[in-house]
Amino acid sequence: MSYLADLPDALARLARLISERGGVKVMHYSEADTVVESMPQLLDVAGVQERWEPVPLEPADQLPLAAGLVRRTAATDALRVGDALVLMHGSMLRVVDGIGPVIWEASERSIDLHDLTRMVVSRFGEPVDGEALDAVSSAVRELVDAGILDMGSGA
Repeated sequence: MSYLADLPDALARLARLISERGGVKVMHYSEADTVVESMPQLLDVAGVQERWEPVPLEPADQLPLAAGLVRRTAATDALRVGDALVLMHGSMLRVVDGIGPVIWEASERSIDLHDLTRMVVSRFGEPVDGEALDAVSSAVRELVDAGILDMGSGA
């Protein structure tokens, strides 16, 4: 059981700790006796650091959501890491990337799929294959299924 969700500013604390320790490193090895010789490189804190910043959260709108509109659910913590978002909803930690962060940011207040699509296209351009509205609709469905967005009934 993790108590991470119980800490104030849990994701920012974790990101600061990781940054102070030189970042997260992954070690691949086939034989345990090769680990010792790799330790100096692992302990070198001058490695590449991912930029991160806490995302301020506004209280979630509690008004009923009209059909055809989406808005984000109430996250308990959020952190931007590069182009991705790390979101905490209670004790559930999720990473949102691709067009997801644009959709999440744009849905702070109720918004329809056409406006979301315009925002995604203005940031990323038209998709090479398929329609932008289809791609955004699919991403919104995934975010709704994950509990990151709410969708008004009848949409």
